[in-house]
Amino acid sequence: MNKALEIIQDKEDKKMFQSIIDLIEKTYSGMTPIQIENFVLNDIEFPTPYGKFEQAKFELVSRYQQLVDLYYEIKEREIKIKQQERKIEKAKDDLEKELLELQKEKLEIQIVNLKRRLKTIIREAKVFYR
Repeated sequence: MNKALEIIQDKEDKKMFQSIIDLIEKTYSGMTPIQIENFVLNDIEFPTPYGKFEQAKFELVSRYQQLVDLYYEIKEREIKIKQQERKIEKAKDDLEKELLELQKEKLEIQIVNLKRRLKTIIREAKVFYR
């Protein structure tokens, strides 16, 4: 169960939010192939194969730039996690250690979310690449 749910007292409310989390993890967050083909690469704005090709190239460049940005965001958070681990090892005060562990958890969750975004970018790029 997600640690954030620890703050909810009522068991039914906790179950509800757990089912929401499960739904989020299973839900596709990007554009579907149908959306890409019918709305982004539509026949009205791009009536020729060449026009569609040029727009697909533009979309692929955009996805690549997003990929590069995500790479640096993930690497930065991984380094921050290592810094937190060092601080945790050196911490003498229990409360300080607890706060540092909490900050580390936040960074780990951010990485999970960034990797989820990465999957979306890859899925969309595959459609444009095709």
